[in-house]
Amino acid sequence: MACSKLFSGDLPEITEYILQYLRNDLRSLYSCILINRLFCRISIPLLWEDPFSIPLSDKTFLHFLDIYFSYLNDVTKNFGFNMIETVSLETCLFNYPSFLKSVNSSLMDAHLKVWRKTTRNLMNTNKLIEMLLKIFIENNASLYKLQIEDQISSIKEIYNVILKNPKFISGIKDFRIISTGFQDTPKFLSYLSLNCESIKYLEFDISKESVHTEYLREIKNLFLSQATLSKVFFNRTHSLTESLKYCSNTLTSIKFHFIIFDEEMLFLNEAQHLIHIKSLEFKYCEKPELFIQPFSDNSISLKIKTLILYDNVIRSIFPFQLLFHNIGPYLKYLAIIYQQYYFIEDFYEFIFQYCKNIEFLHFTDINYDNSPELIFQILELFNDKLRYLTLESKGKVGKNVLKELGQLLPINLEYLDIKFDVDPINLKLFFESCNHVNNLKKLLISNNSKNNLNITLNIIKEFVKGKNLEYLSYTTNTCFSSLSDYLNDEIGNIVKVKMYDDLVLRPSDIDGLF
Repeated sequence: MACSKLFSGDLPEITEYILQYLRNDLRSLYSCILINRLFCRISIPLLWEDPFSIPLSDKTFLHFLDIYFSYLNDVTKNFGFNMIETVSLETCLFNYPSFLKSVNSSLMDAHLKVWRKTTRNLMNTNKLIEMLLKIFIENNASLYKLQIEDQISSIKEIYNVILKNPKFISGIKDFRIISTGFQDTPKFLSYLSLNCESIKYLEFDISKESVHTEYLREIKNLFLSQATLSKVFFNRTHSLTESLKYCSNTLTSIKFHFIIFDEEMLFLNEAQHLIHIKSLEFKYCEKPELFIQPFSDNSISLKIKTLILYDNVIRSIFPFQLLFHNIGPYLKYLAIIYQQYYFIEDFYEFIFQYCKNIEFLHFTDINYDNSPELIFQILELFNDKLRYLTLESKGKVGKNVLKELGQLLPINLEYLDIKFDVDPINLKLFFESCNHVNNLKKLLISNNSKNNLNITLNIIKEFVKGKNLEYLSYTTNTCFSSLSDYLNDEIGNIVKVKMYDDLVLRPSDIDGLF
């Protein structure tokens, strides 16, 4: 009864709520358009929120830019441009430009260049971008997400149009900037600070050579102007970290990638302002302990629940021990990936000593020296809490280790991702050892070994038949499509076979922060 009401349009609020979950699934949204008018009315705006993220193609029969430029009649009356003769469409059923929520300057520039080539349009790409932005503005589009890359040739036109139309960017929640030092970018940042106070996520990728006094001043003002900023991502841009103290009451997540920390950074001043942090990530950084150290002070109360350490160069482990000591009871989502081998066991010891409520774990180098024994202890410790587990090794994992791992897998485990060389005999032994895991929903296997492929696939097939799995991914160094076809033919009726990247879970997918 409820289902029939849903499809008949009697429950529009619930229908809209359900379709929101499909906003990144274009195929499903296209199908929803054909169900009825209500589904079509809800699905169309979702499909047109971020059209520039659609993969580039010069073979599309009808490009979304054709539809946008069909609105030029009205726009040209206001802005005095000549019509583009290559566009000739019937009156549109929806006001498609008004649905735009996301702009990536680089992708927009790339799409227009491909479109010019396929339509043989002679107008300059920069001019086309200017016209396109004015179409959005004329039709009252309001952005949710904006990514600026100021190395593209059309950046000056983009800035000029936006600077004259503050309403277009006044509601932005997600702002990202990749800058190589274009002279007008600080001016744009200043304008953004004055006209937008709603940003929740900021991402900076600014080359070291580009950071100067004017940049720093405008970025500081941008931080100061945001009343609800909660997430910040610094990529290659360490000199901006002082700005963190200006959003202390709202900031919950910080990510650092490719940062070389040094003693000259005044992290102590930032630390005392960041007591609300819930998520911290370091990836490809050098000496992250310099940022960590002030948080090791017991007088600074932290309740971090997500910590990601990915292939960093660490000089001193002691600050991390103090950090784990302070945040251990609150930590739920933890990934320690490809850290230096001589610190791996230290991290495992910290987990065993200080953590109590881990739900997500990602381990690498599980076969190194004493690591297996420590991992066994950790799995036993979190047997009733752990729901998501990734185990990774660069080489083969012995059958005894695999057998023990299988036996110690938590009974309530929902997600398992294993990445290492494994032969069919050992894989079968592992599967037999974890028969007690009844709630497993997603199984991902990345096997670097291509030997005995048919036997391995048959073992996976038999294991899946005895489980209530919902999703499966199996990859090797061979072509995935052939494996996918085989598995779909054999077990597609009982489990959905997907690409690895479609199934892999990261802490940010489940912690509700990033």
